Amino acid sequence: MPRRGGQAVSGSYVSGTSTTSSSGWYQYTFTIPTTFNSSTNYIAFKAVSKYGDNIYLDGNIVMTTYPAATVYSLTGGGCISSTVGLSGSQTGWSYQLQVGGSNTGSAVSGTGSAISFGSESTTGTYSVVATNGTTSATANMGTGVSVVSTPTVTGTAYACAGATSNLSATPTGGTWASANTSIATVSGGTVTGVASGNTTISYTSSGCAATKAYTVNAVPTLSGGGSVCLSSTITLNPTPTGGTWASSNSSIASVSAGVVTGAAVGSANISYTGTNGCVGVQAVNVTTMSPASISGGTTAFCANTTTSLTDATTGGTWSSSNTGIAAVNTSGVVTGVSGGNCECRSGSHDRNTRNLRRRYYNIG
Repeated sequence: MPRRGGQAVSGSYVSGTSTTSSSGWYQYTFTIPTTFNSSTNYIAFKAVSKYGDNIYLDGNIVMTTYPAATVYSLTGGGCISSTVGLSGSQTGWSYQLQVGGSNTGSAVSGTGSAISFGSESTTGTYSVVATNGTTSATANMGTGVSVVSTPTVTGTAYACAGATSNLSATPTGGTWASANTSIATVSGGTVTGVASGNTTISYTSSGCAATKAYTVNAVPTLSGGGSVCLSSTITLNPTPTGGTWASSNSSIASVSAGVVTGAAVGSANISYTGTNGCVGVQAVNVTTMSPASISGGTTAFCANTTTSLTDATTGGTWSSSNTGIAAVNTSGVVTGVSGGNCECRSGSHDRNTRNLRRRYYNIG
């Protein structure tokens, strides 16, 4: 057992390697285990020949010490293809990057400054092991960093204003956002078109984001009225043009190229599908009116005099076929202007000519 100053100490033996000097002496090199750095230790030397005899040791014992590894922090990590590095390094040490405990890439020699292992395309937790080039001592560097995959977003990337479409993302559990909520909003992957235009929908998971360009198409507008008399027609005008027409009930109202024909009393929706796939709808009522006659007044009277007319169906509008001969006001009062013949009319609310009531006049 090794002794120091007559005091017994416990310990273990370490084998060394020998070389022969120029003077014939043997030189032995020993590597002291790193465990000796953890507490106070004594080093004793003993040499024994292969025959069991003690061998004399001269007094020239040279002790060479090497610094312990400095533990540096890992840097980087995050989304796929992000860079992983080390906040510092020591010369004489090499640094091996590992992912999931297995080496990846080549070891990088210490420079005395921060080092980079480059961008990493494998997901997982990264760590670094330092190795001393002389003693082969190793040390683990600081807490590992993770590299995670970038999310993917799939689904329909357009909708009509006022309509919705659905997007899905992998992995789940992230957050959705719209770059312009006046164009489209998003909640749980359901996108609602607000107004025509373009925006970007983003999805973020574990700090990594994926984006998808999104288009909201305008709904066509229809003008031209919402009622038609039985067996009469009205014309609906679309903006923009170039789409296709359809009726929800052609037995009540049919449509061709925007011309709606009243087929039976009732209601039907006339739809127009634009070239962008969006649909504009106009509700059309098909009505019928009894041809009640205009009463009151006289059919012949002098210029510059008046006569009053009455329509049994109220709420219509009055007009004259020739205001140069006779004019009629909103109350049905007819004023003679000059000699001749004209016609006064009273129309129903829907203002279709089929429902006009007429009376003819001779102005003397």
